[in-house]
Amino acid sequence: MGLPYTRHIHHKDTPWLVLINGLFTDQSSWDMALDDLSDFNILTYDGRGQGIAPDIESSYDLDEQVDDLLKVLMINDISRVGIIGLSNGGRVAMKFASLYPKRCDTLVICDSYGDLEPLLKTKLESWLKAHQQGGSELRFDVALPWVWGETFLKKRPDLVDYYRKRSKDAVDSNVIGLIKGALSGGVDLSKILTKTLFLVGEEDLLTPPNSQVILAREVTGAKLKVIPGGHASIIENPQSIKKVIIPFLRESYELG
Repeated sequence: MGLPYTRHIHHKDTPWLVLINGLFTDQSSWDMALDDLSDFNILTYDGRGQGIAPDIESSYDLDEQVDDLLKVLMINDISRVGIIGLSNGGRVAMKFASLYPKRCDTLVICDSYGDLEPLLKTKLESWLKAHQQGGSELRFDVALPWVWGETFLKKRPDLVDYYRKRSKDAVDSNVIGLIKGALSGGVDLSKILTKTLFLVGEEDLLTPPNSQVILAREVTGAKLKVIPGGHASIIENPQSIKKVIIPFLRESYELG
């Protein structure tokens, strides 16, 4: 079954970037980035259980998510890409790059993880238990302090409330499937040969800066930047896209 995608073509001969959503977000979460990334052609898409994509019927593990990314690229006749992935989207990006190094030019991995360490596993399992016992609103409230930075919670309680209200409409099978997917699989970081930038919010409690240091050490030549924000760092502070991501991409593609 196909996935909904959106192409943003700015210049015929410029590189393609694919933006991969965080766990409970959709394509619209990248709207704040599109203008800043106008030097590139952009593809966004919703994975199963996200946005207007088909619901998750049983499972949606990491390998299935990577397969869906490959299918979206093939449908759009895109042979090589740079990828920006947020949280679980970053994990999909890393797994893809480890399996298809000739298809991936650059990686920007924001607040993500490779293999599932015991502490992170416990955090994600608490989200699953909260949803099973109290539905999407309880899951949202349990996840909230892990996802959003303290500074953002003080500055934008309105936006957090907006996301909380949206969580009420989530389909149970999608929430459960997405969390179980986040608990599945692993990534062989040693097989990533792509130019890679790791970004992490200085207030990220879910995948904190020390965990990103470990990730960056395992990917040859990777760079690491700590930026303002919590686990949703580039959503909380989209200015980091212009200040940090764009310079890395321009350098990687030798755009001057």
